[in-house]
Amino acid sequence: FNDSKLRTHHGAVDQEALTSGSPVEVLVEVKQALLSMGIDVKKDGEYKLKCVRQRRKRPSSQESTTSSSSNSRTDKKRRMSTMFQTGETVYGDPVVDPGEEVRFSVELCKIKNLPGLYIVDIRRMRGNVWAYKFLYHTL
Repeated sequence: FNDSKLRTHHGAVDQEALTSGSPVEVLVEVKQALLSMGIDVKKDGEYKLKCVRQRRKRPSSQESTTSSSSNSRTDKKRRMSTMFQTGETVYGDPVVDPGEEVRFSVELCKIKNLPGLYIVDIRRMRGNVWAYKFLYHTL
């Protein structure tokens, strides 16, 4: 593996996005996570992915008749884990995430003066800020 192909990260560092794992393995893991979230992924370089979460489809009459009592935290977690297993597109709470299309890039970068330490750099290119924030924290 050659470190020189990775871009050097500039800007704020999210502690949760740091990794010392093999860049190839990290990228594979990130791609699998994105696909399980129902995100469209295209390779945009050796260590960069362009991602699109499609806009939410209008709910059918059957889906909109769910009971309002199913708002508990455990129920949300159960629905999320089911979505990840089926590869269904994930959307946040409709109050925060309007379900619009969100475009973002995911790039693996090296950290200056810290060999062997990498960061998963996620940048919003287009779409609602709150929807992006939901996707960022879910990933």
